[in-house]
Amino acid sequence: MQMTCASSWKESVTDRRAASATQAGSLVQRSDQGAGSAVGTGGQSSSLALSRTLFLARKPYRVRQQIAGVCHWRRSRALTHNLAAGYVGIGTTSPSAMLSVGSSSQFQVNSTGDLAKVNSVFYNWPSSQGAANQVLTNNGSGTLTWTTVSGGSSGTGSFSLDIVGTGDGTGTAAGGTLRGPNITGTNLPGANLTIAAGDGTGTGGSGAINFQTAPVATTGSTANTLATAMTITATGNVGIGTINPTAKLALGGTAGTDGIKFPDLTLQTTASTTNVQGNANGLVTVTSSWADSGVGITLPSAGTYLITADIDSTLNCSAGSPALIQAKLRDITNSVDLPNTIRTANYHIYIGETKTASKGYAKIYTVAGSATVRVWSTRATCTTWTTSSLDNIDMTFVKLSN
Repeated sequence: MQMTCASSWKESVTDRRAASATQAGSLVQRSDQGAGSAVGTGGQSSSLALSRTLFLARKPYRVRQQIAGVCHWRRSRALTHNLAAGYVGIGTTSPSAMLSVGSSSQFQVNSTGDLAKVNSVFYNWPSSQGAANQVLTNNGSGTLTWTTVSGGSSGTGSFSLDIVGTGDGTGTAAGGTLRGPNITGTNLPGANLTIAAGDGTGTGGSGAINFQTAPVATTGSTANTLATAMTITATGNVGIGTINPTAKLALGGTAGTDGIKFPDLTLQTTASTTNVQGNANGLVTVTSSWADSGVGITLPSAGTYLITADIDSTLNCSAGSPALIQAKLRDITNSVDLPNTIRTANYHIYIGETKTASKGYAKIYTVAGSATVRVWSTRATCTTWTTSSLDNIDMTFVKLSN
């Protein structure tokens, strides 16, 4: 290996015997001023140390130098030593740090021993070791700090996990995916993914799990504001459109507008309402004229509804058979009968015998606004009644569309 020094240098050599060109070992130029001089090795034990002790034929010579310039340890100039700055370069002829590697010093170690640059990216490292379970985090400018993540030994810190996909912060960003571990093999199920809220203590319970989206705002480039769209509370209640669900499933939104849409595209904006009234001794005595039973449902707003009614009745005729009880559905708000709802609820031809019967109704009805629909009834044919009553009425409604 050969070291070549560019620029000027001067040296003095003090030896314990006269050096000559016939000695085995290194040859040294013995002038006070020189330029571009070379020192080569001859004997197998010859070497040049950075302590500036020159060994010639196993005999030490002290070389006192005042050097300005750059020396190349040459075997294709793989190693460069900037003597003036104290820099060493590998793969570069112009090292810019205490240790520089790569043609443009892509990897650097500074004078304090820190990794200052890796793959052309500068870093500023912590001055001390981190605690157990801490990780290094980057502030985006290369400054690294020790940070405690959730589950760390100190149990402190507040962090968010961003699954940014690709193109984050650009106009062509693509979504990310949060999933559990995949598995390989034949007919094996994938691993579960568990999302857990923070655990509490005693009567505190856990926190909630919130899912957030950003509603559409006005036109422009201002970032939208995230808001909770769905939440799961510590008690397991699920809220959609509400952050304080008081039932296993609670829906928020605008009454009469928001609701559940079914595969047939019908929208239910209110829960099915049941008005159940009954009396074992007879709820309503049926008379020979149409009369309001007082049992019904109130349709809350304009729209098309499916109305159902189940009517239990009892009759006994002691003279003038046959005996029958009729019922119908009537809109008492608009004073109209629901079309084609007059039905025979009970019928019997035998004198003196009691008969019970059940009759079901299902009717689609459209209203322009809120309306109350009730069951009306009457009796006929029998001349002497022992019993004629509506014993139990169950009514429900489901909104099909607005």
